[in-house]
Formats: sequence, structure tokens, C-alpha cells
Amino acid sequence: MAAPLAEKRLWIVVSQDDDKSYSGENAITKVIQEEGTTVATAVWDGQSTAAQFAADVRSMKAQKAPVNHASFQTGTTVPSGSGISAHMGTWRIAYAIPEIRDWIMRQSR
Repeated sequence: MAAPLAEKRLWIVVSQDDDKSYSGENAITKVIQEEGTTVATAVWDGQSTAAQFAADVRSMKAQKAPVNHASFQTGTTVPSGSGISAHMGTWRIAYAIPEIRDWIMRQSR
């Protein structure tokens, strides 16, 4: 079911604390790789500064892989005492990284 994604350009961002999404994205990434697609991977600190995220994105883009898979380290996406889930914490951070948004918007066939 995930095999058609091997023909797409993707940027996957997931928290290692989000058990369901993290295991699901890893399974999808495995299928994509088995189909022969190169996947760039990285583990990022979800509490990085904007400048650090920009450098992380540049480093990942330099690998020139059609699929990028960044996971946020355990314990870095949910502010202490916030009561939000790791899943929601991931998107609070990921949507605020302009370099990922810009990359996504430039993808077309």
C-alpha cells in the first residue's frame, strides 16, 4: 500500500514519542527504501532554535534524497505540563520550520 509513495518526493517529520505515528512512518519508510528510493534520515532536537532547524534542513537537503525523514528526539516535542500529545507537539514545531514548508511548496511534477 505504501509502495506508490516511493515515486513521490516527501518530507516526513515525526516525534519519537508518538508511538503510533513513529512506528507507522518507519514502516512506510522501510517500504519506500525496499522499492529502491533513497531516504535521508536525521534525528533532531524538537527544542532547537530557528537557526538550528535551518541548518538541519540544509544538511538533509544536501543529501539530495527524494524522501526526507526527520524524527524529533524523545522528550523534545511536548512542553512540560502542557498536556498536549506528542503527535500535536510534532506539528506545533514542524509547521513552524519555514525551510520545510518552502521545500514542500517547490515540489511538483
